Amino acid sequence: MKKIILCLIVLFSLNFKFAKAEENFQLFTSGIYDGMEKLNFQIHKINNISIVINENEVSNVNYGDFDGTLSTFIEIPKVKENDIVKINLLDRNKIKTQKVYKVEKLVNGFTIIPQGGRITNVDSQVLIIGTAPYNWGDKKFFLKMYDQAGKVLYNTPISKKGDSSYNGKVKFPKQKLNSKVYFSISDGNVESVKKEIKIENGIPPKPPIVNTIKLSNGIVSGKYEKGGSITLYIRSSTNSWYAHYQQTVKVDSKGNFKTKIPKYNPRTKELMLKYGGVVIFEAVDATKNMSKNITKTITDDVPPTKPSKLIISKDRKKLSGYGENGTTAYVYRKDILIGTGIVNSEGKFFVRMSKQPKGVTLEVHLEDQSGNESKVVKKKF
Repeated sequence: MKKIILCLIVLFSLNFKFAKAEENFQLFTSGIYDGMEKLNFQIHKINNISIVINENEVSNVNYGDFDGTLSTFIEIPKVKENDIVKINLLDRNKIKTQKVYKVEKLVNGFTIIPQGGRITNVDSQVLIIGTAPYNWGDKKFFLKMYDQAGKVLYNTPISKKGDSSYNGKVKFPKQKLNSKVYFSISDGNVESVKKEIKIENGIPPKPPIVNTIKLSNGIVSGKYEKGGSITLYIRSSTNSWYAHYQQTVKVDSKGNFKTKIPKYNPRTKELMLKYGGVVIFEAVDATKNMSKNITKTITDDVPPTKPSKLIISKDRKKLSGYGENGTTAYVYRKDILIGTGIVNSEGKFFVRMSKQPKGVTLEVHLEDQSGNESKVVKKKF
């Protein structure tokens, strides 16, 4: 029984070491393909690599007592479809591992990616982009698109971009939501395995409902499609992209979202929460469709401070005082309005009124453009 347990421990230990060692080698291509003459890869703590093709060693590279990560390549004889390539690895702990590849058709090595990462039920054309395992020279390749029933929707030559990148624009009838289309690469004779892409919803949702944003607390709340996200932007007065503020909040399962605008930009310390400030909202639903942007203006719900330093003139026909710039001063006597005045840029106001008797008590308050009223000041003159 002890021997069995010991054997199991040894096997578990070996499997763990082998798995760990294999993680120390990674090809930059998804496999090895017909016509390749170079293997590009990354190694980590690997001391030696031996490459064997069809049981013949073609390369043996010693990296010494290497203790880091290295991106490199090894040149090999040109391989052809169905060749067997074995990569023997020896790491710094003297653990040996082997990775085995069967050489595939070159067309299977092309990546096929729709621009934007998806195709939707509102699309009638899409740009397909991708890469090949290596520079394919002057060879001609074609991009094919099939519908769910297997009908060819489009067949176009691909345009080479750089050494191994390409793109191809395909046009097609709009496809039904949740149906599937397929893409392949062909060299005119050989066709790749088809890549399946599911048609997603591309209809943009309605814009979010955003509640009033108040200066007093900076709370932003509203409703949108559940699973979506809301990004708010506040532009900097410097018009510098770095200085612009943005924040993203997730919409909960009930379709609600809530966040708060800080008073100052955390990076630039610029005042953001201010009366009249404009907030731009960009909303994206769960399937990455973007709503039409909306804007909201920060409203002033903060009452001005009460007026101060009230003085009546010698002729008792004018009252002056200090308050918040731009607010309006109202002067009452026994609940009757007897005069108003605007607080100037220096924070001072003057109110003309009929001559007031000595010992009169006047009530004065300020009101801002949003209708917020200060506390009333009563003073006997």
